[in-house]
Amino acid sequence: MDVQERLLINRLIIGVSNNKENDLEYLFNITKNQLYALAKEYVDDSIIINEILSQGYLEIYRKSRSFDPHENDGFDWMCEIVKELSLKFQKKCLKKHAI
Repeated sequence: MDVQERLLINRLIIGVSNNKENDLEYLFNITKNQLYALAKEYVDDSIIINEILSQGYLEIYRKSRSFDPHENDGFDWMCEIVKELSLKFQKKCLKKHAI
């Protein structure tokens, strides 16, 4: 991902925090494939991956007001959210199969 794309993502996250109607959808459309691939590194079930992404974008929306583009890269910030959710699902699946 190049610098221009990363700057666009930062602007879109800020737009989401300001309730700009189309920014979350646009953000989803330009990041969904990369975030899907990230979640797939931790979970191998496409249904669970889609659930992770649904929760991830909801969390991105909820946390967008706390996003600071001067302190964080938006794409890395989003990846961290999806990674944390993926690890939670992975851990939950391991516990379920250990029983």
